[in-house]
Amino acid sequence: MHHPQLDEASSLASGAMELAFQPSARANGYSQNLDLVLFGRWNERLSKHSHADVREFAYTLASRDYEARVGMTRSFWGVTEGAHLVDIINQEDWLEDVDGEDKLGQPMLSLAWTADWGIWRAYLLPYFRERQFPDRALWPIPFAIAEEEARFESEREQQHLDYAFRWKHYFGGLDVALSWFQGTGREPRLLPCARRGSGRPGTQDQANCDLEEAFAGEEPSAMEELLLELGSGAGLMPSREEQEEAAVQAALADIVLVPHYDQIGQFGLELQWIQGAWAWKFEGRRRQQRSNVRHAAAAGFEYTRSQPFNWPVDFGYVLEYLYDERGGRGGEIAPLNNDLLIAWRALFSDVAGTQFLAGVLQDLDDRGRIYSLEASRRLGDAASIGLELRIYSDLPADDPLGFLADTDRIRLLLSYYL
Repeated sequence: MHHPQLDEASSLASGAMELAFQPSARANGYSQNLDLVLFGRWNERLSKHSHADVREFAYTLASRDYEARVGMTRSFWGVTEGAHLVDIINQEDWLEDVDGEDKLGQPMLSLAWTADWGIWRAYLLPYFRERQFPDRALWPIPFAIAEEEARFESEREQQHLDYAFRWKHYFGGLDVALSWFQGTGREPRLLPCARRGSGRPGTQDQANCDLEEAFAGEEPSAMEELLLELGSGAGLMPSREEQEEAAVQAALADIVLVPHYDQIGQFGLELQWIQGAWAWKFEGRRRQQRSNVRHAAAAGFEYTRSQPFNWPVDFGYVLEYLYDERGGRGGEIAPLNNDLLIAWRALFSDVAGTQFLAGVLQDLDDRGRIYSLEASRRLGDAASIGLELRIYSDLPADDPLGFLADTDRIRLLLSYYL
C-alpha cells in the first residue's frame, strides 16, 4: 500500500539537525547520596522527537548490608547483547531509538539486602509510564498510532502498583540472577480500531476496537441494488469494483492502532559464565499474559582476543541466537523470534578511546537481515564524535519489521562535555 503522506514525512526526517543535553549531578553524604540525571532533545523538523525526561532523581541510603532507594531512577537487568528479554523495570524510550537501549526514568522504591547467598532486591513501582512511538517519518507503519487512546487491563490504569524481586549471586566464574515481575507490561499490544470521530458506529467518544461493529454497513435494498447496476452500466456512476475499492480505502483511512497494556507475570533467568577469554551467556523468560504462557530466550557467547600481534586493540566476537515464542501474534511486537546475531567489537588502547561495534541480525525464517555499525572516539578533553548506521535488507512484507524495508538510517553525533 502506498502512502504519499509517509513519503513526505520521510523527506522531512532526512538530514534533520538535533541538539541533545544530559546534565547530571550527585550530592554525597555519609552513607547516602542524591542523584539527578536530566535528558532533553530538540529536533528541527520532527516536533514529536523534541522531548525531555527526568532519567534519575533519587535518594539512596546505604549501609554495609542494606540499601534503600526512592525516587525516579533506572535499573537494568540482563547479560545478552542482541535482546534484553528480562529487562522490564523501565519503559523504553522509543523516541530515542527502538533498540531497547534508552530507558525512561521509573518512579520506584527499591530495597536491597546483601548476604552470603547473594544480593536480594525488591521493587515497588507505583506509577506506569506509557510508551511513546516514533514519528512516522522514522517508523513508517501504514496506520497512525493513537497514543491518547491507550487502554489498560487494570482498572487503576497508570496507577496500578507493580512489584518485582531479583536475586543475584555468583559461583566461581558463573553469575546467576533470578527475577519476578508482576504488573503492567511495558510492551503494549497494538489493536486496530476505528478512530474516534470518524463517524463510524461507536466512535463518538473513543476509538472503537470492535471492527465488526464499527464497519458494519446496512445492506442495500433490491431497488438500490438495481439502481446501482443501472447507473454503473450506463456510465453515470463508478463501476461496482470502483465503488468497492473506494469503500475499502475509506475504511482503511479510518483505522488507527491503539496501544493496550496487559497485566503480566514474568519469571526471568540470567546466566553468565566467564572462562578465560570466553563469556557464555543465557537470558530467558517465562511470561503469562492474557491467560497465555509464552517463552523467550537468548543464548550465545563472546570471545575476546586481547592485543593480537601486539596491536593496541582488543577484538571481541559475539554470536547469539534469539527466540521468542510469541512470533508477533495478537498485536504484540515480537520481531526477534528466530534470529541469529553475529557481531564484532574493536576497542583501541589509544588516548581517544576509539571503539567500533559492527553486527548483522539474520532472520532464520527468511532472508531478512539488519546490519548495524556504531563507532565513537574522543576529540580532545571535552568532545567526542560518533557514528550510528542501520541498514534493513530483504525484509519481507509479512515480517513484524517489514515496514522498515526501505528505511535505512545513518546518524552522526557530535558531543561536547561541560
